[in-house]
Amino acid sequence: MTRKKHSRGSEPEAEDGLVETDGADGGGGGSGPESEIDVIRDELEEAKDKYLRALADFDNYRKRVAREKEQYIQCANEELIKSFLEVVDNLERALEASSKNTNYEALARGVDLTLQRLKEILSGEGLCHIECMDLPFDPNYHEAVMALEKEGAEAETVIEETQKGYTLKGKVIRPSKVVVSKQAGGQDG
Repeated sequence: MTRKKHSRGSEPEAEDGLVETDGADGGGGGSGPESEIDVIRDELEEAKDKYLRALADFDNYRKRVAREKEQYIQCANEELIKSFLEVVDNLERALEASSKNTNYEALARGVDLTLQRLKEILSGEGLCHIECMDLPFDPNYHEAVMALEKEGAEAETVIEETQKGYTLKGKVIRPSKVVVSKQAGGQDG
């Protein structure tokens, strides 16, 4: 007696979904294993088809996510660029006014207002100036360009800032370039 997958007909069905036959289906004893192989081939083809569809779906998902990420970056950059256009406009007006007018105090005032607006924009994006004057030297935030003896200053203290440093959302993007105090002469301490 052989067992084959039930497709249709009126043969009795066992609990596992297979139909029991007595081998008298006209095909001799050799058709049973061949039909089982056909069933397994069909199942394999079906599994392969599902796998290929899942692979294609995942590839489409990956491409969509990459496309959405690129669009998000472009939109974020667009908003930042738009905010800088006001600064560009003000600087262009200042240059135009400087060629027609010799009132340099008004020009300096206009440039100062433009600089303040630029700082507001950058601050709104998460940019912060690193405070360093009269603070202990910290190599995580400061880059020492020189060490000088200074009366009244503790050793390893920032006594001058030669270039401002900045953090962007908490990450140092440019350390402050500083002059650091050192102990006078041969004093150890």
